[in-house]
Amino acid sequence: MTNQASPVEEQEKLLDEALNVVKVQAFQMKRCLDKSKLMDALKHASTMLGELRTSLLSPKSYYELYMAITDELRHLELYLLEEFQKGRKVADLYELVQYAGNIVPRLYLLITVGLVYIKTNSNLRRDLLKDLVEMCRGVQHPLRGLFLRNYLLQCTRNVLPDTAEPAHDSEGTVKDAIDFVLMNFAEMNKLWVRMQHQGHSRDKERRERERSELRILVGTNLVRLSQLETAAVEDYTRLVLPSILEQVVSCRDAIAQEYLMECIIQVFPDEFHLASLSAFLKSCAELQPAVNIKNIVIALIERLASFSQRNEGNVNLSVVMEDGQEQSVQLFEVFSDQVAAITQSRTDMPAEDMLSLQLALLKLAQRCHPEKLSYVDRVLAHTHFICNDIHTNSGKTHLQHNTPAFKELMKILLLPANHYEDILTLIKLKRYSPLIAHLDCSGRSSLAAAIAQRVLDTGTYIDTPQDVEAVLGMLDVLVKDQPDQPAEVDPDDFMEEQGLLARLIHHFKSDSPDQQYLILTTARSALQGGGARRVQHSLPPVLFHAYRLAFTYHQIKDQDQQYLILTTARSALQGGGARRVQHSLPPVLFHAYRLAFTYHQIKDQQQYLILITARSALQGGGARRVQHSLPPVLFHAYRLAFTYHQIKDQGGGARRVQHSLPPVLFHAYRLAFTYHQIKDQDEMWEKKCQKIFQFCHQTISMLVKAELAELPLRLYLQGALAISEIGFANHETIAYEFLSQAFSLYEDEISDSKAQLAAITLIIATFEQINCFGAENAEPMRTQCALAASKLLKKPDQSRAVALCAHLFWKGTKDSVEYLGCYSQCALAASKLLKKPDQSRAVALCKHLFWKGSKDSVEWPLNDANRALDCLKKGARVAQQCMDGAVQAQLLAELLGRYALLRERGNQAVNVPIINAVSIIIIIISQQSSRYRPHTRSAITLCLSEDTSSGYTV
Repeated sequence: MTNQASPVEEQEKLLDEALNVVKVQAFQMKRCLDKSKLMDALKHASTMLGELRTSLLSPKSYYELYMAITDELRHLELYLLEEFQKGRKVADLYELVQYAGNIVPRLYLLITVGLVYIKTNSNLRRDLLKDLVEMCRGVQHPLRGLFLRNYLLQCTRNVLPDTAEPAHDSEGTVKDAIDFVLMNFAEMNKLWVRMQHQGHSRDKERRERERSELRILVGTNLVRLSQLETAAVEDYTRLVLPSILEQVVSCRDAIAQEYLMECIIQVFPDEFHLASLSAFLKSCAELQPAVNIKNIVIALIERLASFSQRNEGNVNLSVVMEDGQEQSVQLFEVFSDQVAAITQSRTDMPAEDMLSLQLALLKLAQRCHPEKLSYVDRVLAHTHFICNDIHTNSGKTHLQHNTPAFKELMKILLLPANHYEDILTLIKLKRYSPLIAHLDCSGRSSLAAAIAQRVLDTGTYIDTPQDVEAVLGMLDVLVKDQPDQPAEVDPDDFMEEQGLLARLIHHFKSDSPDQQYLILTTARSALQGGGARRVQHSLPPVLFHAYRLAFTYHQIKDQDQQYLILTTARSALQGGGARRVQHSLPPVLFHAYRLAFTYHQIKDQQQYLILITARSALQGGGARRVQHSLPPVLFHAYRLAFTYHQIKDQGGGARRVQHSLPPVLFHAYRLAFTYHQIKDQDEMWEKKCQKIFQFCHQTISMLVKAELAELPLRLYLQGALAISEIGFANHETIAYEFLSQAFSLYEDEISDSKAQLAAITLIIATFEQINCFGAENAEPMRTQCALAASKLLKKPDQSRAVALCAHLFWKGTKDSVEYLGCYSQCALAASKLLKKPDQSRAVALCKHLFWKGSKDSVEWPLNDANRALDCLKKGARVAQQCMDGAVQAQLLAELLGRYALLRERGNQAVNVPIINAVSIIIIIISQQSSRYRPHTRSAITLCLSEDTSSGYTV
């Protein structure tokens, strides 16, 4: 029993047998050619070519056999060419080879001799080419016919007529070459398509694979057409493309159609595609349903978009026709209309393919028409309709995460966000925000995070309330809870998203303080519905911007009043006559110059109105007066013109507001500081600051209602500090309100011992920095703080907090760093006075420069040295009650620092014996922690006693 050979082995065996015959017959052919026996050589060549008649070989094996035989035929071709050049008659041989017994060898020999005939007599080229391509129809077997016609195409590639005007009519023109190649292409395409119907149905997959391997034979015809140099655009649009598209559409084979359409795009020049764009795209709608039209259209879009960019962004490209006229082509318009027609006619096209086409159109619009947002909106609108159809067919309201359609829609939405430098361009796209709603919650979150990060990366500032509202509306998924969000949200992802939102809020800025206030109000309105989890992150930045805004208003408070004073003075002085005004008006003028310089940090249209009013009032004063009165106004106007562009300000669910509202608060604080800085310009700055801090108070109350405690407490304290720094009307009452609200939160909401110690420390530190309180407000606050400190649960915490309370009753002498250099210069100048008595008095006065009780150069009137010392004593008594000696030593060491600090700050009640006594106690406890009580009782008694005048010795 013999083993049956596998198909591969059998193919190898058949191929080896055929190649052996080829080798033998080729040798005999060459031998006869060497002996000039042409007829015998042709017989051996015919026998060799007879191996191509087989139907047993696969396309791959047949190709190897074909290459071996055609290589040997080159020897025959070269011999014949030499012979015919010597005078042998080609016509007789061309007729002779037609008597070969089998058609396959006959046609191969006929093509070989015909090629030599054309090379030796070009006058018959047109007729010979037509004769050859017609006679090749004699082979209708798909495999044999394909390779035969491929041999014809290879042999004639260098002899095709490529001229518009031939020397003789029989030589042919480029149009004859086009007809020849098109006829050959049509026949080859038919043979290629017919291959799918041969053999058993179970071998269909194998046949399709073999067909794909042979596609390059058909595509070579299109390459030959593209290589015809004298073929014009008109020839392509009138002759070439219609014939090709007719064959492509009529073959009704998906593999052939898809390959040939891609081949057309790749081989022909860009100018040809522009001239025939509509015809090509219309034919796409007629292709078989199995053809992937998406890849075809996208490939053409990419190619023409690149061509447009190479032409320096010329979006309305022109094609020069044969008659010299230019034909304008608008890429986007044509593609948009044809793609819409394709998607409407092919209802079976997958949704992701439709979206991919819209993505390609969007890229084309942005690359070739960057200034036309209407084109982008048109693509987004069509995408919206496609998504609605998807929802209708699927019955779902959102595209599910990671589905093909979802991925394509995400690409469409991310493309404009990453393309435009100014993210506000997205707001101008009317169809962009509605399209986001088609994504599910996770998709919207990813997109919102990408947009927010883009704003941060580009440094874009949103400077109008309308834009702020639109941006937060677009990022709605970060601002508040969503109906379709999952029940369990990953905490890390949530914190990252809210952190992005908080950073984004710091980009809500305007140069105008009034505009900044409207921005903060808009931001808070949008963020306050985020719930406790979100507002703790989003509201604090808003608050701090509001605080800064109040400072800005503070700085513009006196500007208008100064200008009115100068105007009044000038009005009174300008009637004094020429002799007087030359002395009286220059001081007014120099004050006006100084006032103009103060406008260098202001940006407000009210300045311009003031100048207009002043000029109108002064210009009727006559020639003598206006030469003195109008120059200050003119110089002021010059200064205002230079400074207009140089001024800037200085500045959803319970889970979300804790992240989203804090940035709004920080912006509000900053806005308050901005108003403080431009107070000389805006006479309403104090009312605006009060309004800002009312806004901040309401915003922090939202965080309190969200059941948060520590974050609102810190924000209240920050607000109190800002109010104290700005110093507008009624600021002491408002600062006390902020501080008392923080203390109420401490009492009502904070129960953890560590949190209580941290909170009371913050409250005491804030009070110590505030200098605006009188006795009426300061006394209740520091008494309550001292009482709260004494009620802490743990003795170490109680000791530390009570000791800290000493700073409530004694504030040190400190001064601003920026004044120290000025003070040093004053002291140096005093020491250089010429007369000794003057020098002595001036140097003595300089000591007041370096010793001031507060920022107002006056010691705080509410300092109470004894009550501050009592707090330290009570802290020491509480420390004594701790059972652990090491803890006692640590607490007393901290108390020692407090004693020394108060002594350094001028508290005379804390004397040297007390400090020495505390030091000795710490040493004793450290060395004898097990027996410290008997040895340290007297020392501690001294520390806690009221009479501290006597010394202490151990």
